[in-house]
Amino acid sequence: MTADQDTNSTVTDICALHAQHTADRIAVVCGDLQITYAALHARVVAAARALNGHGVHCGVVVGLFADRSPAAIVGLLAILRAGGTYLPLDPAWPSDRVTEICRFARLQLVVTAASSPTIAWPHEVMALRLESLERTPTSDAPMQLPSVRPQHPALIIYTSGSTGEPKGVVVSHGAIAARLRRACSLGGPHVQRAPISLIGHVGDLLAPLAIGVTLVMAPDTALRQAGALAAWLRDHAVRRLVLVPSQLRALMENDQYMHEWKALDVVVVTGESLPPTVAAAFMRRFSQLKLVNGYGLTETVGLVASAPIESADEITIGTGMPPSQLALMDDVFGEVGTGNIGELYVSGTQLASGYLHRPDLTADRFVPHANGAPGERCYRTGDIGRSTPVGIQLLGRRDDQVKIRGFRVSLIEVARVLERHDGVAAATTVAVCRTNGTVQLWTWVVPRPSSTLDSEALRRYVANHLPSYMVPTAIHVVDDLPYLPNGKVDRLALAATLDGWSGTPVPPRLNTTQDRIAEIWAEAFDVPAVGFDDDFFERGGDSLMLMTILARIAAELGVEVPPDEFFGHSTVTMLSQLIDRGVPSRGAS
Repeated sequence: MTADQDTNSTVTDICALHAQHTADRIAVVCGDLQITYAALHARVVAAARALNGHGVHCGVVVGLFADRSPAAIVGLLAILRAGGTYLPLDPAWPSDRVTEICRFARLQLVVTAASSPTIAWPHEVMALRLESLERTPTSDAPMQLPSVRPQHPALIIYTSGSTGEPKGVVVSHGAIAARLRRACSLGGPHVQRAPISLIGHVGDLLAPLAIGVTLVMAPDTALRQAGALAAWLRDHAVRRLVLVPSQLRALMENDQYMHEWKALDVVVVTGESLPPTVAAAFMRRFSQLKLVNGYGLTETVGLVASAPIESADEITIGTGMPPSQLALMDDVFGEVGTGNIGELYVSGTQLASGYLHRPDLTADRFVPHANGAPGERCYRTGDIGRSTPVGIQLLGRRDDQVKIRGFRVSLIEVARVLERHDGVAAATTVAVCRTNGTVQLWTWVVPRPSSTLDSEALRRYVANHLPSYMVPTAIHVVDDLPYLPNGKVDRLALAATLDGWSGTPVPPRLNTTQDRIAEIWAEAFDVPAVGFDDDFFERGGDSLMLMTILARIAAELGVEVPPDEFFGHSTVTMLSQLIDRGVPSRGAS
């Protein structure tokens, strides 16, 4: 029996296996850089020895402050090899969010990469540069595997919390190993696109290394631009692509590139509910491609269920994938029958251990299995579903948690951040689904007496404390909030007051380029009109909208605007001036 088959193995056992048996095979491809399994192993061992010298051993939590890069791979494998537990810290987060997570997790050690931005770490945190760790002189003697067991923690991931604070999900070696044992190769390269701050990296980063195949890191341009993604898929003969449904919708809106998807065999959508309109459009466009609807959470270490979509009228997540089991339960923990509705519970060896330093929250969400063996647990997901003959159909949530571009967002956490502002007396946030399928966050705030609040200043305040996907598209200052008889905020009444774009008045059209770009923006934001000086990012624009806008500009104006250029020209006026000055058009040399 090999390590990848042994149910008592750890992540380190599984990944070390292929360093020995596939030493000359390419492990990682990132642009022009190629790293063999032998070279990766050498870098990991060197850094792990140095971490041991800094006191890292079983049970020590180490922050990993690195973007999606080969350095992140070396860093997380080195922390595991040293016996530690890695906690991803995303460089895209505002620095206040990073330091907040450090305090919540009580971190004392963080590994950073050369490409990571410089931030002021809390005084109790020691930051170590990965590249320096790899160069630390150490013994040439073989390094023994750490003395960790399947029940020991391997990973901690922070997600948005329903209590108003982020929560750290503790994932054991055994849970990740159970996920990795399901890894399989389709014969082509495995695409790495998820940031390590999301649980999806276990499937698209660790899984390829666990089975000894090549991991190809998608460049950032391919994740932001439909044309670049299509070309990259073609050039690398990618056969399996995992997307969030909102990403798939945005890509299909850019139809001129879709012919490049011909090498694909299957598209897996996960991270959000799959709208029937998106499934129907996909099946009309790609009759030869298989569309699979996946379901998984951070607490279940990613995918635990999936089902092929045969009809847009019957979208389910299936019945679960071993070693996980799914069940819909009523309020007294009885399993519901076909056609009935219940809350979704997940059990099996792929479950997380609980929440870091939160035994109360752990006990509330990880409950005893009513029909399982003594000590067996279930995770209460909060998702509501209906049992059907072909699988579970998801219907919604029991709480106010939503998904924005695949990221978990607790509306309470967004409101709580605003309520920490000196001038805010109360705040509430509503998730609004626009007619074009995008989900936006809209927030209403009540000022304290004698306080004057500015909506844009409040958005900047939130952006300094929360990741970009949690920043509201618009913030409305109101005298009071409407309440229901039970004392809760009447969110439906607030949503009914939405009047579209809250930007500056739209001036008369000044030139044809400006006019056409403004129309493209308005359609992307699903509003009647936009102001020429409204900033794309300040108004809540995201990577999916950017992908759609750039593709529309390419199709309608014949101009390819690189994403990096857009970042410096993020108003209608600035972008039209850039185009009029002569961004090279398609086919220009």
